[in-house]
Amino acid sequence: MLHLHEPIFIHRYSLRSKHPLNAVTPRREYEGAIVKIGQGHGCLHPWPELGDLPLDRQLSILAKGGFTGMIERLRICCKLDAAARSLGRSEFVDFTIPPSHRYGENDPGVVKVKCGPNVAEEAARLKNFAASQLRLDFNACLTPESFREFLRQLDDATAARIDFVEDPFDAPFYIWEKAQRAAPFALASDRVPVPAQVEIIKPALHTMQKRRHRAVITSSMDHPIGQLFAAREAAAYYNAHPAATEICGLASHVLYEPDPFIERMHCDAENRLVFPGGTGFGFDDLLEALPWQRLF
Repeated sequence: MLHLHEPIFIHRYSLRSKHPLNAVTPRREYEGAIVKIGQGHGCLHPWPELGDLPLDRQLSILAKGGFTGMIERLRICCKLDAAARSLGRSEFVDFTIPPSHRYGENDPGVVKVKCGPNVAEEAARLKNFAASQLRLDFNACLTPESFREFLRQLDDATAARIDFVEDPFDAPFYIWEKAQRAAPFALASDRVPVPAQVEIIKPALHTMQKRRHRAVITSSMDHPIGQLFAAREAAAYYNAHPAATEICGLASHVLYEPDPFIERMHCDAENRLVFPGGTGFGFDDLLEALPWQRLF
């Protein structure tokens, strides 16, 4: 069991993406921290561009025993990891990880595409994807007007392959409702409380209660420790709600350059994450070898 005043240790990390990961930032270096509370591990990987408090602020709050939504979820991750490690078992013994969408232009099946503000260019680019279904994410880089132009630029065949468009713009409820009526596919959102038909759930940020709409569970494009926490929460959620099963977005390690943790992340033929081995959320030897810094 975790205690609020149990000593906390951290290891700062930096992940380097193969390409910029969204339309709101050109950066390719992403900082976070692996956190160790007792015998449990988790990670903090905030996205200030998307509204998260920066890493140093999150760590300061954590050191003082405070909470943010991300810290609350971190503590749950650490608690699960510690309990499984104390039993000498994997956290995935009782769970089957759901399959995930892919990211490549030539990948089959369901593919996630990060899109930018040039809607004519994006509409033309999407024609080249081999996917049977496309999930688009604009990270709110469009306006309602440019989203309407995007709809006009799409050919019918491409529009028919779009599963949903995530966060096309930042706008009031009535604009979302109007856009949803005009679009031939669902709209989705991961952070803003809007009337989206698809909820993007990130266990690093969100509690896992039953959802009213379609729920697609994804990682927060964070460290493999956080990625596996998201996979565990997705497996538990869909096990409890089998009618709500969706293709998830858990295989985000492929977006980053290799490091010792990422090199152990793999997927099977159905694009299900394969547990990398060890106890809890895994990586026993790599975690033990890290140069830990005491936070308080």
